[in-house]
Amino acid sequence: GYVGSINVSASSGKAFVTWKRSDAYLFARAYDMIANTALAPNVQTISANIGSYSPVATGGFGLVSYNSTKNTGIYLRVVDLSDGALEYTTALQLDTSKSAKSRKPGGLYLVSGNIITLWEHEESSKRTIRGRSATMGANLVAKGSGEFFVSTTNFGNQTGPKIAVKDTTGFVAWWATDSTQQNIRGYSLDMLNPGAL
Repeated sequence: GYVGSINVSASSGKAFVTWKRSDAYLFARAYDMIANTALAPNVQTISANIGSYSPVATGGFGLVSYNSTKNTGIYLRVVDLSDGALEYTTALQLDTSKSAKSRKPGGLYLVSGNIITLWEHEESSKRTIRGRSATMGANLVAKGSGEFFVSTTNFGNQTGPKIAVKDTTGFVAWWATDSTQQNIRGYSLDMLNPGAL
């Protein structure tokens, strides 16, 4: 297949490049920006059956959240930018609600070994913003009993979550379609303890 989309970001002197082919496969590669060399012996396959995806380089790692064309789940993969290899052999599924009609990945970030992943959650024809925290260690483990709400209202559709982080505080912004006008809403998030539903 041909390349349908490409993204690049950088962290700790390493570039993190992701691209999706027309056959719905998603790939990643890390590059040393100082030595101008590609890392790892080959391209890393993130997954097949990719719907949409959201990548970022942060804290020396490349993070990718994505949804699958086979189900409505949100998944997380991690690439170690020091050697360009996948940090864990399998993807971690983050969502817990069984009643969602669709999910679309949004912003994600790493702080002190904690990854926050955000997504649009569609249920009963309404879109809200949800998230989940995962901890890096010997294994990649989802924290808490489930996902958490980020959107401060479910009136109208809430879409396009993005996140910026300072120390351990994150600020999430998203687009809200309200009854009389469209608004940009925001919410301050504790990156180490964001909560759960």
